[in-house]
Amino acid sequence: MKKNNINHRNDEFVNQVNVDAFRFAQFTKNKKKFLAVVAGICVLLIGVTALFSILDRQNKKVYYEVLNQSFAVKEEYDDSNKTYLAAILKKEFTTEQLTAVAEKFYSYTIYINGKALKPDDQVLYINEQVITIKIVETAEESPLPDDILALGAEEDVTQVINLLYAGEAPVITRDAQTQLSITQWVFNNMKVGSTITLVIPTDFLEKTGTNERLVEIVRNK
Repeated sequence: MKKNNINHRNDEFVNQVNVDAFRFAQFTKNKKKFLAVVAGICVLLIGVTALFSILDRQNKKVYYEVLNQSFAVKEEYDDSNKTYLAAILKKEFTTEQLTAVAEKFYSYTIYINGKALKPDDQVLYINEQVITIKIVETAEESPLPDDILALGAEEDVTQVINLLYAGEAPVITRDAQTQLSITQWVFNNMKVGSTITLVIPTDFLEKTGTNERLVEIVRNK
C-alpha cells in the first residue's frame, strides 16, 4: 500500500513538472514580442539619456548620430507603444529638457517677395510697391513622439523675430495636419525710401539660416 502511494506521488510530481514546463514554454512564446518591445524601449531611453549629455557639449554631428541610432527602431512600434514611450520620456525628463531636444528639429525660412533670405543678406532693395514678408516653419523628420516634438515649435514666431515697421499686422496660419505655421505680412503701396527692418535674435540665427541679426528691406525706385 505504501509503495503504491509513493508511486502515485511520483506520478503526480512528474505530471506537475510537465505542466510547469508546458506553462513556462507557453509564457516564453507569448512574451517574446513583449520582451522585444521592452528591450527596444530600454534602448530608446538609454539613447535619450545620452542625448542630453551631448546637448551640453553642443556637438551637433554626434548629437544627430546618437539620436538616429538610438531611435532607429521607432517605426517598429505601434501607436500604443509610442504613447508609452512618450510617457516614459515625460516622467524621466523635465519639459525644459525635452523642449531643448525638440527645438533642434525646427527651422524658419524667411521669404521676401517669394525669395528666400540668403545667409549674408543685410540690405535688400525691392522695386515693387507691394512687399511681402513670409516666415515658414518646417520640421525635420524626427524619431521623437509627436507630442514631444511639438514642444519645440514656436507658438508665435513674431514674439521671436521682430519687424520694425508700423502698420500691418501679421497673418498666422497653420497646416491642418502638421500644425506648422506660416506667418505673413503684406505691405501695400510702399513709398520709395521706406525701410522695413527685421531683428533676429542671435540664438535664432541658425534656425533661420542667416548670419545677420539686422536685415533691412528698402523700397527702391
